[in-house]
Amino acid sequence: MSTITLPPPVAPAAAAPRGPAVPRRAPGTTLLGAYQGSGFRDERYLIRRADGQVVLVSELLYRVVEAIDGERDHDAVAAAVTTATQRRLSTDNLTYLLEATLQPLGVVAVGTDATPVATPGRDVRNAASDRNRAGPR
Repeated sequence: MSTITLPPPVAPAAAAPRGPAVPRRAPGTTLLGAYQGSGFRDERYLIRRADGQVVLVSELLYRVVEAIDGERDHDAVAAAVTTATQRRLSTDNLTYLLEATLQPLGVVAVGTDATPVATPGRDVRNAASDRNRAGPR
């Protein structure tokens, strides 16, 4: 009978941190503030992307981008937005806003995306009206 020598077991690699990555603003994103004299019933806000395009967003979306500093996790951003708007924003709802609206607009990055790019064909002129859409176009 022959003996087989096995190599020593390899230690498993360090597990990646669990949970959502810390959101951060896209490089070159500038918060411009409230859109003065717009005539909208609800106040709208302006955000300038790195490519110079200006995006019109609701107060909620603006407050989310405002609260993102690259250090706060999803829970802390949701808490900051809740305080700023006096409306509760859950972590799940924050994740949805980041993935469905703000990342495609190119104003935030989550995970390993260094520079988010606006989704082609996406109408970035008025993200404030996204809440009125039933689904994808």
